[in-house]
Amino acid sequence: MKKGLYLLPSLFTLGNMGAGVYSIILSISGRYPKAAFAILAGIVFDILDGRIARMTRTESKFGIELDSLADLTTFGIAPALLVHQVVLHHYGNLGGVITFLFIIAAAVRLARFNTKADSGIPSAFFTGLPVPGAAGILAAFVLSYNTFIQEITIRTIPMVTKNMPLMLRFMPVFMVILAYLMVSNIRYTSFKRLKIGKRKPIQYFIFIVLSAALVWLYPENMILIIFIAYILSGLFDVFYRLNNWSKLKRAGDNNLPKLRRSGDKK
Repeated sequence: MKKGLYLLPSLFTLGNMGAGVYSIILSISGRYPKAAFAILAGIVFDILDGRIARMTRTESKFGIELDSLADLTTFGIAPALLVHQVVLHHYGNLGGVITFLFIIAAAVRLARFNTKADSGIPSAFFTGLPVPGAAGILAAFVLSYNTFIQEITIRTIPMVTKNMPLMLRFMPVFMVILAYLMVSNIRYTSFKRLKIGKRKPIQYFIFIVLSAALVWLYPENMILIIFIAYILSGLFDVFYRLNNWSKLKRAGDNNLPKLRRSGDKK
């Protein structure tokens, strides 16, 4: 039974890797929206494998290493190739360099995560933007851009759809920013330790229902907005803590603590 439990989360991890490989094949074939959906499916598998491993108490060093290999495939190589096929190939060698830079940043981010996982110290935060977040926003961009160029008759948010050409123009810069955020010390909330079974305020329930309804009404646009909001949350956290630290400094607090690095838990 115990061997079966160890196998179960690994199957979801392999599902994650399979989604990444399938996305790469679809990108090479020019089927970009399906390639983007495959990356999003990989995110679902990635969430499930970790949660199942924690629920069944089958977390292991092997699972961590296998998960990183799957993540590099699905959230490093697959989205970088997808965006290169859609946008970056127009920039020649520069586009290739940016594509490679994104993959390197994803690999470094995953290696650093494994190093911290070996310490066994749980944390409510990630140090640097998680690779699924970086991959998810690129996949969501491709889906939203596809609704713009194909003029698909589905419900969209006009403000988001009209600005897709502008986002396309700045995609090389945006890719570099994502690469930096992944290897930075900026703190991002981790949902891995979120206890779904515990009681939550009614605001949580209202927020989840409202978000689900908006995703149902405007799937491509809302997925993009959700990932953008998550990326900006880390930057807002930095500005918020810097602002509080500056206020304490101006107040002349003699016991002013040193500003902690963004990746620290507290």
